[in-house]
Amino acid sequence: MRITGKSDDRYLHVGLIVLGISGAAATYLNFEGVSCLVALSRADEQVFTQQSFEELQEKCFVVTNAYVYSLFAVVVGLALIVVWIIKKRRKEP
Repeated sequence: MRITGKSDDRYLHVGLIVLGISGAAATYLNFEGVSCLVALSRADEQVFTQQSFEELQEKCFVVTNAYVYSLFAVVVGLALIVVWIIKKRRKEP
């Protein structure tokens, strides 16, 4: 038995939520990643202790990986919206 109506809109709702959250996270992480990589590129101009330099490298690693995963989430959100569009078009006569 198939329930029609608002239950098919869950793809749209979840897709928009995932897209919104991951898009905001990707934007934030992009700016954080750029500033972190700029700081790393200027490491020879600034005096860092070995420990602080390694901490900066680890931070940049985590930020850039989180950015990539947030882009995957953007793709998942878009895919859910596309699934909703396809289901909606198939239902219409």
